[in-house]
Amino acid sequence: MNTNWIIEIRLLYRDRLLAITLPMLLVVVWFAAQTGYHYRIQWQKTFQSLTSENHAYLKEQADAVREKRPIPVDAELWEIHGAPTSIDVVMAAAVPPLAHFSLGQSDLYPRRSEANLWSRADSLFQREDLQSPLTLASGRFDLSFVVIAIVPLIIIIGCFDIVSSDRVSGRLALLSVQAGGLKTLIIRRLAVCGAILCILIVALFIWGLITSSPLLPLLLWCILASLYLVFWLLLSAALGLQSQPPDIQAVRLIAIWLLLVFVLPAGINRLADVLSPLPVKSTFVSMVRESEILADKEAQILAETYLSDHPELVNHDVEDNSNWMKTYLPVQRAIEQRTAKVLADNEAQRKRSHFVTHVLQYLSPAAVLQITLSDVAGTGPEHQAAYVTSAQNYQSLLLQQLTHAQFKQIQFSAEEIEALPRFTPPEWVPAYSGGLIAVSIAYLFTLCLLSAVAVIRQIKRISPIQ
Repeated sequence: MNTNWIIEIRLLYRDRLLAITLPMLLVVVWFAAQTGYHYRIQWQKTFQSLTSENHAYLKEQADAVREKRPIPVDAELWEIHGAPTSIDVVMAAAVPPLAHFSLGQSDLYPRRSEANLWSRADSLFQREDLQSPLTLASGRFDLSFVVIAIVPLIIIIGCFDIVSSDRVSGRLALLSVQAGGLKTLIIRRLAVCGAILCILIVALFIWGLITSSPLLPLLLWCILASLYLVFWLLLSAALGLQSQPPDIQAVRLIAIWLLLVFVLPAGINRLADVLSPLPVKSTFVSMVRESEILADKEAQILAETYLSDHPELVNHDVEDNSNWMKTYLPVQRAIEQRTAKVLADNEAQRKRSHFVTHVLQYLSPAAVLQITLSDVAGTGPEHQAAYVTSAQNYQSLLLQQLTHAQFKQIQFSAEEIEALPRFTPPEWVPAYSGGLIAVSIAYLFTLCLLSAVAVIRQIKRISPIQ
């Protein structure tokens, strides 16, 4: 490293603003990383606990049937060993690959449900409790927010006065001669500022490897973050090279930062709600309630119709001791049928709303990065939709076996309980089969090229002796 590079590094890090903000950046990154890491650890412990407890419960059921343990006289339906009503399988959502990097909206999504004779497709996730309303309202502090909102501020602090002070003081010509040309001086200063970004991205990548993050999502996350930060570096340089005093440059860059990071994303969300609003939950709840009331009134007719449509479930040799269950199950299936179309319409509307949001996000690079980083991390809406679909499919599969056994008054053997299908949460599912990630990378790369062209044009317009 020659003397000029050493001088530029010393000048940069002697800046009072950077001397304050760089340590603050280290603290913020450390705090966000620790918050995300503990969040993922908690999720992992919950998943493992639910899975192991449910496995132990089913094993206890199988052991009780195998050992022919006596059943208490006053036992409820779900307490009878081996009875279909006692089978309960927990469907827990697995931890996304980069939950500690980007939390997304994972706080708002249910992470568990139960498949049994008592569950319906429309009520699988209605009984789950949300976390603290204050936490949900304010959001969690994660590395995505640091990259999207805080690091661009550090870049602005390092680049808004790239040559303005030197030009105002009249020493720009001397510095240009010492550096071997104005272009060389500006590129060197940009490279010194960019070194901070390189160190940050490399540190996050190494930390991701240390925390056993999958390589492909981690690489994609770092590539997206790098392109976004390079865009801010070049944009700050392009505006900082204009012939304005340093304070004017800083105000302009802060205004652009506020517009791109906060104002436009909020406006995009509001516009998406107007163009394609999400389904109203209260309407669906009312429709389900009306279906329940109507089905209860027609319970006997529904039971007779259900057995008429499924004669294989009729058992004339065994005395029926569960008339209530034989009425309850057809009623639940009738409610499912009446609400199936509403569920399908709500899902279609949700997909349209997310598509509109994904299109409008390209008005702001910060919105693009927010949605895409969540998608890469596995905390976006597509991965959650895949989990919900898997849970509904598994519940339907298990319900077929349990309903058949319940109507035939058959108790499961120990081997049949152990052979019941287990729920497997879906793997990482990127939106549009990775199309969102590819388009976002191309979009950010294009912004970087355009910003680089703007920097080159500004350099050609500058005169060292101006």
